[in-house]
Amino acid sequence: MREAMIQVVTEVMFTTLMAVIAVLFAYLSKLFAKSKRLEHIALAMNELEGVVTNIVGDLQQTVVDGLKEASEDGKLSKNDIEWLGKQLIEKATKQISVPAAETLVAAGVDIEGMIHSIAEAWIAEIKRDEANYGDKH
Repeated sequence: MREAMIQVVTEVMFTTLMAVIAVLFAYLSKLFAKSKRLEHIALAMNELEGVVTNIVGDLQQTVVDGLKEASEDGKLSKNDIEWLGKQLIEKATKQISVPAAETLVAAGVDIEGMIHSIAEAWIAEIKRDEANYGDKH
């Protein structure tokens, strides 16, 4: 009788332990998947930032200075800015990798909005550098 009770208690404890391990494994798997997903999103954002800053630099060197020189006041017109924004979006969406773009879309990121935000931040940094150091990138 005692041996039968010990066996039943042992089986219950073993089953309970297995259930706890399964729940723990499921929880850790979920955390790992979430961590990996966040890591992929961060990598995609870094790629987008690199693409956008390169394009802004290229446009600055190849187009923007010429447009400014051609204008009477030395500044970009509203039409120039709109055209540059379209060029930026077109070039960036072509240059970002498909996996990065898909990751950002799956994460609910407004890619065009993010492109504009990154560009605006980079342009502000360029202007700040020009004001502080007098050189252009």
